[in-house]
Amino acid sequence: MLVTGQIPPLDALRAISIDIMLFLFGMFIVGEALWRSGALLPLSYMLFCRSMNLNSLVLLLILVTGLLSAILMNDTVAIIGTPFVIHLSRKYGISAKMLLMVLAFAVTTGSVMSPIGNPQNLLIAIGAGMEYPFLSFLRYLFLPRMAGL
Repeated sequence: MLVTGQIPPLDALRAISIDIMLFLFGMFIVGEALWRSGALLPLSYMLFCRSMNLNSLVLLLILVTGLLSAILMNDTVAIIGTPFVIHLSRKYGISAKMLLMVLAFAVTTGSVMSPIGNPQNLLIAIGAGMEYPFLSFLRYLFLPRMAGL
């Protein structure tokens, strides 16, 4: 947008939210700490030890990360899930690109179902003045989200 002149450089700088940048920085720190501490490995073993083949591993990865991204913010799941997915790819000799695409697809699709899944949903819930945003999102978006996953 800067290259095409659709937004002036000063407006682009003003559009950066320090709160969001600090949140993402904090999530990177938490994600790296979880990975380095080894806390994700026992969890991954519990979740994925029953996966007998690539298809079941991918399906389980989609369901787990999709559900988590509705409960947590999708950015959080993507940040924490990336080193985990790379670990899975190395351990089982699976394409890292493919598993990262699965992760990206699942967290994006899964985050649709709740007002805290992604920042856009929160803006919609607040802007619409929803009385019960979690129930409204669940009511209208559960089936499309499950079909998408």
